[in-house]
Order: sequence, then structure tokens, then C-alpha cells
Amino acid sequence: MRTLQIFLVVIALAAFGVAGWALGSRDSYGPPAAGPAATEAPSPVQPRSSAPQDPVAHDGGRRSDPAPPSTRPAPAPRPKPTPEPEILGIDTIPFAPLIGGALHLDPGPGRVTFRVRIDNATRTQFWLAHGFQVDKRAIWLGEDSYGANGWSVGMRYGEQGFTDYLIIRATGPGGTAEQFVGVTNNGGM
Repeated sequence: MRTLQIFLVVIALAAFGVAGWALGSRDSYGPPAAGPAATEAPSPVQPRSSAPQDPVAHDGGRRSDPAPPSTRPAPAPRPKPTPEPEILGIDTIPFAPLIGGALHLDPGPGRVTFRVRIDNATRTQFWLAHGFQVDKRAIWLGEDSYGANGWSVGMRYGEQGFTDYLIIRATGPGGTAEQFVGVTNNGGM
């Protein structure tokens, strides 16, 4: 029995010595120092202690590394620029064919509704003009500020033939877009 007690005491002392050596080889702020008993590599992400640390670590006076990239806040995404209005197409009620850059309306008298497909607009204005600019001779047709049902304006015309330009000006948060469409009811442009 005495031999068994001696054997258990030797094992306990050996275990205590190995544990003391392993604990003694650690510095107070990091993983165990590499030595002959180190059998595995330290993990790449080390847990941070909530206790305050000395800014000068026990590694030759160098400062500790900043937080790993995964803990840095992500940069704020850039806001996308607001797109400008885009005039996509025009239809008429009743149908008027677009031939040679002009809508050919039925001979007068008559009424036509211009329906325009526009993206990124909050309001659309319409004029009928003899040229490519809105001036004092341009005829105001109207404004549409509700595009959920399409951008549209109506126009009445008489028996007298005309050849003019429909000026469409779409305005939105991203800017303004204009388009000129020829309109005639006398068979030619």
C-alpha cells in the first residue's frame, strides 16, 4: 500500500508541476508563449478582455494592434443619385400615327388626349408651340401632377390646319427633361 501512495504522490507532483509550468509561461495579456509543450497554434481571433490593459504590452514595448477588421464599423453606403426624369414614349386617344417625327391627327374639328410614359417625374407640363422653345407665343395646354394613371393632357383643335410642336417638360427630384414632338392635322409636316 505504501508503494501505491508514493506512486500517487509522484503523479500528483508531476501534474502540479506541468500545470504550474503551463500557467507560468503565460504573460498576463495573451495566449501561452510558444515553447516545447505548445502543441497547437493559437486561434486567429483572440477574445478581448473587458479589464483595462496597459497600452504598452509585454512584447518589446510595441503597442497592441487595433481592433480586427470584423469589429470595425462598416462604412456608410453612398446615397444613390436621384435619377433624372426620362420620357419613354407618347400615345394619343384617338390613335394618331407617328410618321416622320410628327403625330398625324384626324382632320378637325377634333379633340385629342396626349398620354406620355415618363419615369422619375413628379409633374409634367405641356405646350403647343411653333418652334422649339416655350415663349409668349406658345399655347399652354396644361399640367399633370398625378402620374399614377399616366401623364396626360387634352387638346381641342378646329378645322383650320396646323403644324406645330408639342413640348413636354417633365420635372422630378433629379432634374428636368424636355421632348419635342411634331403635331399636325393637315396631312404633312
